[in-house]
Amino acid sequence: MRRSLLFLLTLWGLLLPTGASGQEYIRLATNQVSGTLDAADDTLTLGTASLASVSIQTLDSYTGTWELQCSLDGSTFDADDEIPMTLIGATSQVASVSDTVGVWQANIAGCLQVRVYATAWTAGDVAVVIRAITSGGGSSGGGGGGGAVSITQGGNTAEVNASSQLSVVCANCSGTGVSVNEDVLSASGDAGTPAYAVRQDTIGSTTSTDGDYQPLKST
Repeated sequence: MRRSLLFLLTLWGLLLPTGASGQEYIRLATNQVSGTLDAADDTLTLGTASLASVSIQTLDSYTGTWELQCSLDGSTFDADDEIPMTLIGATSQVASVSDTVGVWQANIAGCLQVRVYATAWTAGDVAVVIRAITSGGGSSGGGGGGGAVSITQGGNTAEVNASSQLSVVCANCSGTGVSVNEDVLSASGDAGTPAYAVRQDTIGSTTSTDGDYQPLKST
């Protein structure tokens, strides 16, 4: 009898939901560091192994320029290709920040360490906080805090901003492939992306006002 009761209690415990609403709660891994920049070549470094996004906050007024750099091996930082950052509330990315107090977010997936590096400095000292998490937040997206989600490779960037708008920067689009230059003669074998249109045997307007957006139409 006692063994049966113990078995039933164990089974009941295993079947209980992990949260009050039956949801599983996962604690995000985080890492944080704070410091001060007050001269050119000053750095603030954070370990980001297994972390995916980072937020950087400057807390004081200053006159200088800084950027965010990535290290894949934990010691060598790429000074030529800065990590693009997005200011909270903005939609465009920047490679560096000058004389501005605010919070920036960035995708750092794959970086073993990141660092804020002062490339130039004129006056003032600024307190800086760097905080990284496994996912979410700004530029790495997911269930984050209102920033942008971006993927950058080979100079090409696809970004979804805080308003869920998609923008694409194509550094390799130079008249071949899926894009062509204006007034270029078409040729057999050209690559392209199909665009669907609405069939309408008698073409007419779908919208009510001249200048409104409407779908493509064909007969």
